[in-house]
Amino acid sequence: MIKKLNLLIYQLQQENKKAWSLAFIRVALCIWFLKELFFRYPAFEVLYGHNSYLKTKPEVLIKILHLDFYWLQVHYKLVIAICVLATLLHLFGIAKNLGAIAMFFCYSILRAMNTTFENTGDEMCLITAFYLCFANSYQHFTLFKSNTSSYSKFQPAYNLISNLAAYSMLLNLCLAYFYTGYFKLENKLWLQGTGLQYSFYNERFNAFAFSKVLATKPWIYVPLNYGIMIFELSLPFLIWFKKCRNVVVILALIMHTYIYCTMLIFGMTFTFLLQYPLFYSNTELQNFYTKIKYIMFYKKTKTLTQ
Repeated sequence: MIKKLNLLIYQLQQENKKAWSLAFIRVALCIWFLKELFFRYPAFEVLYGHNSYLKTKPEVLIKILHLDFYWLQVHYKLVIAICVLATLLHLFGIAKNLGAIAMFFCYSILRAMNTTFENTGDEMCLITAFYLCFANSYQHFTLFKSNTSSYSKFQPAYNLISNLAAYSMLLNLCLAYFYTGYFKLENKLWLQGTGLQYSFYNERFNAFAFSKVLATKPWIYVPLNYGIMIFELSLPFLIWFKKCRNVVVILALIMHTYIYCTMLIFGMTFTFLLQYPLFYSNTELQNFYTKIKYIMFYKKTKTLTQ
């Protein structure tokens, strides 16, 4: 057992096994945070200002850090400006993991100022940002190239920590799917096959008129109801097998596309799909990127030569 553990640690020390996917997650997550701030800009005063009609209370983090909640509310614009700066630093790979830590703490403080309107997407984004504090997501898509020679002595330990962070993200994602399916098992509506019918009737999730039509078709919503339950419970196990991984990913894309388009749950959909590249190796992702690049370049050159 000890020999196997030592062998596993040795393998994790050899390279950053998720370099491509971690770099992609870093860039996509930063863009998501900036997008969220941009769209929430008109409501900043209401959400974080001291003159807001919302009765917000400081969360545990603010008390732990001994921060002045009133001061944060008065200077909420400064807090948001620091969030933007930290996000840009992390986006371009400046300051490396220090930038990741700064971004995580900035958004943690901003979240602690008002949790009234947070959703699953916000929570998952913050968890992902936490794992990125320990990950090496700077081998690709950075403003400046990394100088590996300057920290070569610490590279094995850095690889180990980065790989553990990546696999922790995968474990967290799988647990999220499993518990989502498990909670459906405890719900009478889902057990009776009418859980999805309820979402079709619910005005909150009713983005299209045909949803109410689907709610009258048991031959549609009943199989989908049980299919979603089974899929969420089995995904955390099946996706680790290479033979069925692509099928599971395609089914997950279909499910999340449905959730995105009909139930209007945008944040959760994005943050879940954001982490899917982690299930693939650097070689697989690089080969996929090369194929896409070749197809785009080939079509472009073919058009120019005609």
